[in-house]
Amino acid sequence: MFDFNSVLIGQYRPLDTPIHRLDPRIKIIWTVVVMALVAFTLHPVLYAALTVYFALLTLLARISPTRLMTVIKTFLLLFGVTFVLHILFSEPVGRIYVRIGGIAISSHGLQNGLLYSYRIFLFLMAASLVNLTTSPIDMTDGLLRLIKPLRKLHVPVGEISMMVFVALRFVPILSEEVRAIRAAQLSRALRPARGPIGRIRSTVPLILPLFAGAVRRADHLAIAIESRGYRRGVGRTSFTEFRLQTADGVFALIFVVLILCTLIVKYGID
Repeated sequence: MFDFNSVLIGQYRPLDTPIHRLDPRIKIIWTVVVMALVAFTLHPVLYAALTVYFALLTLLARISPTRLMTVIKTFLLLFGVTFVLHILFSEPVGRIYVRIGGIAISSHGLQNGLLYSYRIFLFLMAASLVNLTTSPIDMTDGLLRLIKPLRKLHVPVGEISMMVFVALRFVPILSEEVRAIRAAQLSRALRPARGPIGRIRSTVPLILPLFAGAVRRADHLAIAIESRGYRRGVGRTSFTEFRLQTADGVFALIFVVLILCTLIVKYGID
């Protein structure tokens, strides 16, 4: 069964670290930049450098490596499928290990499988670092300030930020709902099935009560929002005023250097 507890979306860890204290706008921009670097550059040197970079950020943020590895467990199937597809269907270049009909397993296919699987891993690490070090309200306020100029183009930035906040908060709520349903089912002598097929079947009794609970929570949330005077298109104030500090500038400078190094790797080494 899919484990909602392993999804790090909205699961903020309130600690006092240099990474936690960074301006959320900087962290949002950093996430977009890092994901763009990973998406547009498929090079083992860059991926190795990013791995070291993420490890240092994890230490600075005092995030348990075990906590981050729960993400890997959740997406192992995705890693495996990506790896196998690239092994089987990449262009047979370099050394050919096995050839069966029109399918050949080559050194090029193995390299692509590893790099593309690792690309997904880096995506998850970047997103997890930001989610664990930025509260949902700070992330929403940071996003609102970044896209605020789009109001001149009549883009509903307030509604977009509200939707992001609700989405970030709803994943932990669903996790709590799943735990409650599972506890209720186990108290009624439900025996969890074993094996991959059994685990898939065990999710079926969860679907209907989970859906009903999600609808009920959404209804309560809508009532709470309306009772607090939320109106579409009306601006709102923020409890926190964000100001860029020296640490934000240093952090921004580091990933600017990372961009330059990526360009050197992409156009210099290749």
